[in-house]
Amino acid sequence: MNEPYWIVREYLKRLDLEFMENPQDKIINLFLDVKDRRIKVEIRLNEGWIDIQTQLHNTRKLSPEERLQIYEAMLKASGKTKTSFYLERSKALVQASLPVQGLNFEIFKTEIETYHKCLEYWTTKIIPKLGLEIIAAE
Repeated sequence: MNEPYWIVREYLKRLDLEFMENPQDKIINLFLDVKDRRIKVEIRLNEGWIDIQTQLHNTRKLSPEERLQIYEAMLKASGKTKTSFYLERSKALVQASLPVQGLNFEIFKTEIETYHKCLEYWTTKIIPKLGLEIIAAE
């Protein structure tokens, strides 16, 4: 029962957060309310790490200028938050990681709260400047 997947699952229950499980792939989809959107946050358990990731935008149809604006905004936001914003193929993403070793409820709770604040920052401060829509949960 001390496998990291089950620990994270129990921590999410203790935080009273909505989530869906995929234990076979060691993925938990967490749903956070940000502004007027419900955002899907993927929690993936890898060897020794917990990766938390959200797709913010599909950048496939954006012009090179718009992609550059997003990239510059992501660089600035990464410096102001405890998370990493980056572009991967045709996606704009935000990601955070924390080690499984030493994990406890308070550390996990702080990480989820910080991640939520990061999504709020992106949604309320950056999105209006760029004129884009954030991707809502499916």
